[in-house]
Amino acid sequence: MSGTWPTWDTLNAYVDGELSTRESAAVARALVSRQDLTEQLAQISRLKMAVQESVPHVEVVLPAERHALPWPTLAVLGGLLLVVLAAAVLWFGG
Repeated sequence: MSGTWPTWDTLNAYVDGELSTRESAAVARALVSRQDLTEQLAQISRLKMAVQESVPHVEVVLPAERHALPWPTLAVLGGLLLVVLAAAVLWFGG
């Protein structure tokens, strides 16, 4: 393999566990023989850990289910809507 492989992106994918078994094995073989790759891998790992530590964890909680408004509330809202519409018709149409 040439001196340009594995690339930074490939090492990044290696750290993230995104490579196939075959690709991971090839990267591991390259790491054994090249100190510069081992240093790059350590840089990537440190960078990822620093980012994870600096970004606050946000937990998203979704409601279990939506609750419909009770019918008395709907009746009151419907009545208010009718009053507003009647007032608008009298005001503007009369």
